[in-house]
Parts: sequence; structure tokens; C-alpha cells
Amino acid sequence: MDKHFHHMKTLILMRHAKAQHISSDLTDLHRSLVHQGIEDAKQSAKKLIKHELKIDELILSPSTRTIETAQILKEELGDQIKSWSVQERLYASDLNTLLRIVAEASKKTSTLMLVGHNPELDEIAEHFLHTPHHLKTGELILFKFDAQSWNEVAKQKPTKVLFHDEF
Repeated sequence: MDKHFHHMKTLILMRHAKAQHISSDLTDLHRSLVHQGIEDAKQSAKKLIKHELKIDELILSPSTRTIETAQILKEELGDQIKSWSVQERLYASDLNTLLRIVAEASKKTSTLMLVGHNPELDEIAEHFLHTPHHLKTGELILFKFDAQSWNEVAKQKPTKVLFHDEF
């Protein structure tokens, strides 16, 4: 096994799939996925399967739409997702909080996936890309880093980027 291989960290960002609009009886936190959102989430899961991506750690926000998105990923990917957790701070978050979540990931984690919201997912993508980027609902972006720890990742430039349409 190539020893260099152990120093690769992969970060996958996914914006929750398309959800219901906010209405008088529906708060932002409780918006469910619409049919199109369910289909989009399945398509994104298939992209991850195609690239044989094993996700060591999946972190999602506590909103209904992120939980439903993650459940679809789990149904499709099964035990390719080793562990998942809901973190309050991924909801109504900001760039610094997202970078902190990344920096705090376990050293044992090779692939970390965040399922969250805009605008902050766009902001973290732009932080690594140094150029504007917009994630539509259900879309993925993947970054690879030549780093030994997630703490390093937060400050680094990725060695490889895979945009949603390139999966």
C-alpha cells in the first residue's frame, strides 16, 4: 500500500435536496423534500457509488430536509457510510463554523461529508476554490487534500476538485 495514500483527505459537500417552500404552517426547519428532491438525492448517491466513495463520517444539520437527504444516501450507500451524526451548528451556520467542523474531524476519518445549507456551503466551497461557486439543491462538490490532519485541510488548497457534473 502506498504510504502517501494515507495522507489524502476527501471532503464532500452536499446541499440538501429540493424541499417544500416555507408556508404559514411550515417553519424552515421542518420543510420536507419534494418528489424532485428525492430523485435528485438518489442521483447524487449514485454518483458517490460510481466513484466507490466510502464515507467515514457524515455530518448533517438537524433540519428535516437534510435528514431526509441523508436517509436517501444511507438507503443507497448502505454500509459505505460508516458513521453519521446530526450537528446543530450545521444549521443556520457560517463559514468559520463549517471550517471548525472540518478541522475537528477525527484523524482516522479519510472521507468527511457535510450535508447542509446555503449560503454557507457556497462560502466554504469558494474558500477552497478561490472563485465563486453555487451549489444547487441536491448537488455535490468533492475536494481532495494532501494532508495528514483535518486541521491542515481547513487552511489548505485542494489538490483535486470534482464538480457535480464531473462525477
